[in-house]
Formats: sequence, structure tokens, C-alpha cells
Amino acid sequence: MSFNLKVTFVGLCHFIENSRTKKKVKLCVVLPDARRVRDGVDGSAMEIHRGIIRIRPQQITGDDSLEDERIWLLRRERITLDVTPSGLVENSYSFYADAKRKLAKMEEFAPKFVDTDASIVANKDVSPAVVAQILIREGKLVADGAEATWVIPSTLRNGDEAISGDLVSRLSLKIANLTSASLLLRPFEAGTPRRIPIMAKDGSEAEVIIGNLCPHDPLEWDEPLDDQRDDRDFLWHYELLSQKMRDKISVHLGDLNTGPAPVPTVPRNGDTDGRGNNCYGALGKRRRIRAK
Repeated sequence: MSFNLKVTFVGLCHFIENSRTKKKVKLCVVLPDARRVRDGVDGSAMEIHRGIIRIRPQQITGDDSLEDERIWLLRRERITLDVTPSGLVENSYSFYADAKRKLAKMEEFAPKFVDTDASIVANKDVSPAVVAQILIREGKLVADGAEATWVIPSTLRNGDEAISGDLVSRLSLKIANLTSASLLLRPFEAGTPRRIPIMAKDGSEAEVIIGNLCPHDPLEWDEPLDDQRDDRDFLWHYELLSQKMRDKISVHLGDLNTGPAPVPTVPRNGDTDGRGNNCYGALGKRRRIRAK
């Protein structure tokens, strides 16, 4: 008996690959702690977001009659995937180029200011800017969901012209042929670990959704919103840069009087999905990941 596991990341998720490529942990997905209103690097207010885990209950109990999702709120925890392979397929790590290409890259927004704070991927004394770390050791990361065209302003790129590209709002990690799987959530500080078991029928796929979304739509309801807006939520990604770099960005924006910090903006000759719920993930600079 074996099943496949799909872990989908949606919303404000910051993907950082390990610069030490031979280590077991290949990637750390960092969720910014956006549970309280605060001002961003450009002085504008940032909207609250909630880090959550969503799983259909039949993937925990095995009872197919249950339909509603179960929700876990994240509260400064490190998440590891505890999986047992069937031995039929080797689940080596791979971050597909197509998935990287469709992530918003911090180096394209602020190439001279991309210096991720080392403490966001630390094992101890994790930055207060982080609500969760998800450690990835194996599996295939692929682009998922619909694509949307966004423009990246040149505010922090020394006057270069704006660039545009297609972004996806979610990435999925796929691990094949497992006999068991669970999520282990360990508090950064003192506290009791939590374990979430995952079940699925033979030959089927279990899906876990890890999100960091606006509180008005944390469950991604299908009801559309009328507003179409630039992704101001993206400002939370700047909170994961070092304090030195955040200070430099603030000074740079103030000296040049260039306006707000660059975020993915809606093409002026087009529109978004109309839900007003962008919350795009980002690809950060490679770091030495100490979390384990």
C-alpha cells in the first residue's frame, strides 16, 4: 500500500534554498509573521495575514464521510515532513526551473539590497519576523495554479525599466509512493510539539495546504471581490531582509522620493483575477540553513 503526498504553499511564503547543497535540508520555506499591523520599509501600513495548515479530515481519520477542512493556526513553529517511502521510487529533491521562473524574485525587486537575515533560517533564536519554517529534504517543487502577468517596478533598480513576467500564487511539493506521512510542528521557543498524521487510500493523493493569507479570505473561497489592486501584501517579504538592508531601503526611498517600495503591480492595460487576494510568494537569496 502506498500513496502520494502533495504539499501546496500559497500566499506569503519565502523560498530559500540551502547554499550547502550536500546537507539533508535542501530548502526552507519561511512564512513572515504578519499577525499584527505594522509599517513596511516604505512607511506604509501592511495588512494582517494568518499562517495556517489546511487538511481534509478524511486524510487524518480515514473517514470519507467527513467533508469540512481542519485548520491549524501556525504560532512560531518549525515544520518537518516525516515520511516513510515504499522504496519503489526515490524521492530526490528538485526545484524545477519553471517553478523558480514563476516566483517573484527578490533580486529583481531590489538587487543591491537582497541580504536575507540569517536568523530567519536559524535553528535557535529564530527572528521574530518569522511565524513558521518548513524544512524540505525531498520531493519535487512545481508551479501550481493559474498564471497572472505582473509588472516589477524599477524603484530599487537604479532607474532601469520595469520588467514584467507571469507569476503563480502557489507552488506544490510532490512526494511519491509513501507508506506513511505526518507533519511535526516544533515550537521555536519552549512548548509542546504537535504532530498531524496524514492518511490516504492506496494509490491516491493526500494534499496539505500551508498558507499565509489575508484574514478576509484565508480559506480561498470562490466568491470574487470587486477590487483589483497591486500586491501591497508583498511588503511583508522585505521584513525578512537584514535590518541593515531594510534601513538602507528606507533611506534610499526617502532620499530619492521615489514613492512606495516595489511590489508586483497590476498591468495597467489588463487586470488580475479580481479577488483582491494576491499574497504572492517570493524566491529569496540562498543561505546557509541551520534549522534542522
